Formats: sequence, structure tokens, C-alpha cells
Amino acid sequence: MQVYWLEQKTENVPPMDDWLSAGETVSLNGFRFAKRRADWRLGRWTAKHAVASFLNLPAYPQALANVEIRPAPSGAPEAFVANAPAPASISLSHRDGTALCAIASSRAGLKVDLGCDLEIVEPRSEAFVGD
Repeated sequence: MQVYWLEQKTENVPPMDDWLSAGETVSLNGFRFAKRRADWRLGRWTAKHAVASFLNLPAYPQALANVEIRPAPSGAPEAFVANAPAPASISLSHRDGTALCAIASSRAGLKVDLGCDLEIVEPRSEAFVGD
């Protein structure tokens, strides 16, 4: 399996929300805190661009509105294009103004277990290591 990834920064996300689907706009409007809204928008922007690139779709805002990132029952993100499941599995992570989306092909309609995480490598205490 080949896994691809895309990284984006907060400054890559446009100020307007015309690239969000109607359902995503509803979700965004449900967030009370600005930081949570910004992180969520960054993650969606990054995932939509990764899906568009992976599937050779256009990436202008109105076209990205047809790519929707929805939570599965487990909470994991799933990609849909024109309201149909995309033939790709994705994983998202964001931290400190940076988002990462890993993406791989789904096989025969089955989603691939995929994960990614952004963390800073830093010294840890013995108690942390022991835990």
C-alpha cells in the first residue's frame, strides 16, 4: 500500500467558507470557540486538498465544496465526493497551526486503517516514559 500525505498551515486556509459543503458549514457553526473552529477548518481544508490531488479533482473552492469530510461512527474522518464514498482512506492530525492528512487507496470499497499524528519531539520525564 502506498500512503501519501499533505501538510498545510493556517495561512493556507482562505477567509471565506465557500469551499465547505452545506453539512460542513452546519458543523462549523456548531463550534463555540475560535481556536476549535480554526483547527477544524484547517483540517478540512487540508483533507479536501489531499483528496482532490489524490483523485485528480479540481481544487478551486466551489469544486472543493463537492468533497466532504464526515466523521464515521468511530469518529475517524471519511471522504465523500458528490455525496458518494471516495475510493480513499484518510487520517487527519493538526497541531499548532499545521495540519496533516495521510491518504491511501481503499481496496474494493473497504477502508484501510490509516493513522497519522503531529507531535513535537521533546524530552520527557521518566514518569512519562514509564507510563
